[in-house]
Amino acid sequence: MYEMATDSAGHIHALVVGRSEPVFGATLQLYHLVWDGSAWSGPTIVWQGEGFPEYPRLAVSGGNHLHAVWFVRDDLWLGRTYDVWYSDLEVAAPHHTPAPTFTPLPSSTPTPTMTPHPTATPYPTLSRARDEGAPSQALTSDSEAAGVLRVAVALAPLAGLLLVIAAVSRVRRR
Repeated sequence: MYEMATDSAGHIHALVVGRSEPVFGATLQLYHLVWDGSAWSGPTIVWQGEGFPEYPRLAVSGGNHLHAVWFVRDDLWLGRTYDVWYSDLEVAAPHHTPAPTFTPLPSSTPTPTMTPHPTATPYPTLSRARDEGAPSQALTSDSEAAGVLRVAVALAPLAGLLLVIAAVSRVRRR
């Protein structure tokens, strides 16, 4: 992983995680390199130690102040402990005062107006239905009965087919 940022002199700064030797098992280190427009500088060690440095981030403030952040975990695969590191460096580049940030002027807020309190709307009260022991035939209309009869007639062939399949499978089992 690496990260790059440009200072006010146009130099590109890079933070790079790597090894000093191309040997498996060599410790990882965090390096700082600078591109001056024609060549890269030699690597400067920013961090070295036990663990695995990862995800460096680099920011420039004022044109000449570098801020580096990264984390180091204790194990390459499991990583139970993560330590966050910070480093800063002032480089030989012109300092720029940042532009002032815009501060909006407060606007006048309208005076809240009083809203009238809502009034209750009267709704009619329904009386309880009385159960007078009406026969069950009164609970359905003729149109509903006709619909139920149509559904029963439509499903009758399917029910017959299922009965035939069940009978055939029972005969085959014996």
